[in-house]
Amino acid sequence: MSVSDFRQNFEIMEVCHQTEAFQSSSVQPWSCSMHHGSWVSSITAGGPPIGRKRQKPVHEHQTPHYSSRREVVLRSSLPPGRYIIIPSTSEPNQQGEFLLRVLTEKENLSNPADKPLPQDVSSLTERRFPHQAALPSLQATRQLFTKHCNKQQFCKPVHLYNLLTEAIQGGVLAGSEKFLVLEQCKSMVVLMDTQGIARLNWTEFQELWDKIRKWTDIFLVFDKNKTKRLEYQEVGPALKAAGIVVDDLIMQLVGLRYTEPDMTISYPGFLYLLLKLENMIFKFQGYDIVGMGSITVTYRQWLHMTMYN
Repeated sequence: MSVSDFRQNFEIMEVCHQTEAFQSSSVQPWSCSMHHGSWVSSITAGGPPIGRKRQKPVHEHQTPHYSSRREVVLRSSLPPGRYIIIPSTSEPNQQGEFLLRVLTEKENLSNPADKPLPQDVSSLTERRFPHQAALPSLQATRQLFTKHCNKQQFCKPVHLYNLLTEAIQGGVLAGSEKFLVLEQCKSMVVLMDTQGIARLNWTEFQELWDKIRKWTDIFLVFDKNKTKRLEYQEVGPALKAAGIVVDDLIMQLVGLRYTEPDMTISYPGFLYLLLKLENMIFKFQGYDIVGMGSITVTYRQWLHMTMYN
């Protein structure tokens, strides 16, 4: 068929890129890697790269205009090297999910880009106990426990709320107590409760307080501008310093669920987030005994894990 006849009878031509999944003996397939992602308003939905600052030149391959099609294909020939692919929408804060497929003639080693840890994380060891300026001493904490808990010396959520409020008010993070809510204290109590009675004895409270002191150290180090809040971009490195590494999807959920309206995380919110994450990871690992990365739970176990936390 001549080109003129083809153009006269057809309007659209689609090219199929055959991958290893459909390999045949007569056709050399493309090597394919796939990455699922999403655009989340105010977090990853930045829009087009207009005015993006660059420290050095990069290869940029863009379509002349954004397409409303379900699928967009870009084809190019590039010299060997390292490249960053940034999927974006035509306007900022357009939410949605996307699938990025990278097809190359030879196998590619594409991976989601890692976010580097700030250079000054070592200051955690240089200034070992910054929490001492934010929280009362262990002896003073024991006095607060006796003061706010009931006669049986059990700490219920409302007791923890009053205790933490007074403790925060006396240190360098004073003012942060206004972001503390009773619901956070309920979760803290049940997550540390080993007896299933929604209250903490002194031993259980001590374990919680040890975590709070450690996480306060991290919060103070990463609160670089001393606003008593963490910027969203500071949260990931702070979690990593606490020994918790999560992917971009989880970080997007953190931004949606645990931040204030201005996309910052308060000091009480940071403690709450860390305790939830650590506890859920610990519970998963408890079921994933052989380290397979997947677990099977009963309906009752699932309800217990999700409702009592």
